[in-house]
This record gives sequence, C-alpha cells and structure tokens, in this order.
Amino acid sequence: MTILIAVVAVLAVLALAAVLLGAQRRNTRALVRELRRATAEQSQVAMGDALERLTATNRNVMVAERELAQRDLAATKSLIDQQLSTMTDRLADVGQLVRELEADRREKFGSISEQLAQQHQSVTELAQSAQSLREALAS
Repeated sequence: MTILIAVVAVLAVLALAAVLLGAQRRNTRALVRELRRATAEQSQVAMGDALERLTATNRNVMVAERELAQRDLAATKSLIDQQLSTMTDRLADVGQLVRELEADRREKFGSISEQLAQQHQSVTELAQSAQSLREALAS
C-alpha cells in the first residue's frame, strides 16, 4: 500500500506538473503574443518616426535645391541681360554704320551722275565739233 500511495502521489505530482506545465506554456504563448504585438507597435512607431524624419529631410533638400535653381536662374538671366545689352549696342552701331554708308553712297552716286552728265555733254560737244569739222572739210 505504501507503494500504491507512492504511485498515487507520483501520479498526482505528475498530473500537477502537467497542469503547471500546460499553464506555463499558455502563459509563455500569451507572453510571446504580447511581445510580438508590442514589438509590432514599437516597429510602427519607429517606422512612423523614421518616415517623419525622412520627409523632413526630403523637404529640406527640396527647399535647398529650389533656392539653388533660383540662384542659377537669376545668374543666367543676368548673363542674358548683359549679352542682350551688348548686342543692342552693337546693333545700334551697325545701324549707324549703315546710315553713314547709305549717305556716302548717295553722295558718291550723285557725284558719279554729275560726272557722267558732264562726260555726256563733253561727248555731245565733241561730236558736234567733229561734225562741224567734217562739214568744213567736206566743203
């Protein structure tokens, strides 16, 4: 009977150990689930924070790039304005040169026309003199 009591006691201890082990497993599983949920929440919070920092950094980079592009555009505009001013001045000089050349051409063309008229008159007079001489020699 002592053996029977001992066996029953061992079985009771084993049953209790099994119950305790089952409870411990359930508690462990519950703790693992809780830990996973907490880790997921922390990951979401950490990802949200990282996303906010990334967004802020990107916004700062975009602002800096926009400012740089505006400075480049202003510098390019300034160079274009300078070049345009130089070209306008040169075009005015060319226009003045064309006006001077046109005035000189008119003057020279007038002078040539006058000389041609004188030459024509001289040739006409010479032809008349030659005709007069021919008539005088023929008579």
